[in-house]
Amino acid sequence: MKRIIFFITVWIGVCLSGTGQISRDITLKQSDLKVVNTEEFDRISFLDNVHYTDIVGRPELPVYIKSFVVPIDAQN
Repeated sequence: MKRIIFFITVWIGVCLSGTGQISRDITLKQSDLKVVNTEEFDRISFLDNVHYTDIVGRPELPVYIKSFVVPIDAQN
């Protein structure tokens, strides 16, 4: 039983070591924002084409959708 648990642990470690992460910073200037006054609240929007979350009852948050093409032989 201990051999099976050891094998599964090693196998999971090998699988997770093949994954990677791409991180990117987004910088905004005050001139990139637009404030829209409504009767109940102020809505801050972006001048660029940005999507927003649309879950009812939750805050409307900006969502940037970016696609990356990573070559097969890429390394860290």
